[in-house]
Amino acid sequence: MEQGWVPNVGVLGDGFRRVLVSSETEIKFAVEKGRKPSVMEGIGERAREPSTYETIYFDTDNLALRRHRLELCVRNRDGRLTQKMKARAQSGNVLACQSHEIVLSDLQPNLDHARAWLPPNIRDVISQSSLSARFRTSFSRISHQFKSDACITRTSFDEGYIEATGQSELISEVEVKLRDGSLGSYTKQCLSFLDRVPAALLVESKAERGYRLASGELPRVVKASHLAVPWNLPLPEAILRILRHSFQHFLDNHPAVTLSGEPESIHQMRVAIRRLRSAIRMFSPVLRFEGANSLLESLKALFAKLGEVREADVFVGETLPCITQAGLGARLESVLLRRITAFRDHVYREARNELMSPEVARLVVQLNDWIETGNWLKADRPIDVLLVERSAEDFAVPRMRALYAKLLKQGSKARNGTLDDWHRTRVAAKKLRYAGEPLFGALAPKIDAERLSKQLSRLQTSLGRLNDLQTVTPFLARVRPYVQARSRRGFEAAEQFCRGWSVAAAAILVEHAEDAMEGFAKIGLDASA
Repeated sequence: MEQGWVPNVGVLGDGFRRVLVSSETEIKFAVEKGRKPSVMEGIGERAREPSTYETIYFDTDNLALRRHRLELCVRNRDGRLTQKMKARAQSGNVLACQSHEIVLSDLQPNLDHARAWLPPNIRDVISQSSLSARFRTSFSRISHQFKSDACITRTSFDEGYIEATGQSELISEVEVKLRDGSLGSYTKQCLSFLDRVPAALLVESKAERGYRLASGELPRVVKASHLAVPWNLPLPEAILRILRHSFQHFLDNHPAVTLSGEPESIHQMRVAIRRLRSAIRMFSPVLRFEGANSLLESLKALFAKLGEVREADVFVGETLPCITQAGLGARLESVLLRRITAFRDHVYREARNELMSPEVARLVVQLNDWIETGNWLKADRPIDVLLVERSAEDFAVPRMRALYAKLLKQGSKARNGTLDDWHRTRVAAKKLRYAGEPLFGALAPKIDAERLSKQLSRLQTSLGRLNDLQTVTPFLARVRPYVQARSRRGFEAAEQFCRGWSVAAAAILVEHAEDAMEGFAKIGLDASA
């Protein structure tokens, strides 16, 4: 999917009767149908009377707006017609969005307003004839706007349906928007709501769900876009960009993990968490963790829970075919496949339930607050003031060299060590890649950042295959308690074959790991580079 294009609308012409411009932080929560009494208690007693919204979403035949993460809709709210366009905000805040709204006199989109939001490469190809209705929503909304000295927020409860191609999907959600003021106060309101209402995080907008309903698709897996942070960027800004990038990657894959659970979605969410945790470790000397340690522990626990699913996916998709080729036999292959698939279904349900829990909703609200408030930068000593002006290069290059040296040392030990030593080498490689890759450009011109990234990826792949082999025995031991009695004998026979195969295959994969390690060491990223 293309990255969202953020418009710079500027001053729109006098031809518009009225233009309403807003840039807001918003988060959505899914609530079970029938929870209205508790939702109303969470919203507050001064909630407005319900308003009725009938909305039509427009796009081209090739869904150009969707590909650029733009939304165009015409909305009838209690008889008042408006056109609204929405995109991610320019600020970079993961939960922020920007929208423009104008009053209409009929249900036809106003193309002058729409074109002000379009990227130059598609602006001229949008016409009245190229746009058509793709889907519609119909819902009632009860809202309450809260004003204090600290912030202005609006909480809305929507109930209704999304309709497309003769199908419908339920809308039952609460949206909390920060319209102005303190993010910290907004966070407290979100957490207070979650204390009262058992709601789940809802990442997809109504438009995103509408597009899926119209196409019959499940949510797409999202791979992280390439991030290259300028080496001369001030250190706090560099850290913020890296944290936001991983946080966005995590949220982008939440719909795919919870609604389809396909293997690649599990993998990408774990990559996002690993990148976030690796970045935090890399910058830990300049970070404050007051109030954040519990968040990091929650991320670690979620990573581990997803890891059980990932291990099953890797065994079925990559390891089992190799074992079958080695002579496992069709009967034992069938036993393993059935039992591990059943185990995978069990641990996936547990992981999905966790992701759909109020606890993960709270985690996301608090992580966003921690990232965006910037309270993570140390300011305890007079010398810490210099961190604000320090360049990313000054801090990152010595840290990357240290991680590189640790990787080489661990790899050297593994050559004459055990499989556990190779596992620790793999961990060291991931720390360097996931934490350092956005800033590899700071090593130029002495080090080719692209070559470094490719060699590190090759090394990680080789070490990953060795790790997959190493985890065969402990993984099957975890599956064993879930095997039914009538399948126990066949499973144990297959388990014994797998243990023998892993021992025999280890020597070959260790050789491959040694070759990859030798190639990586030639890069020469040491203190003199």
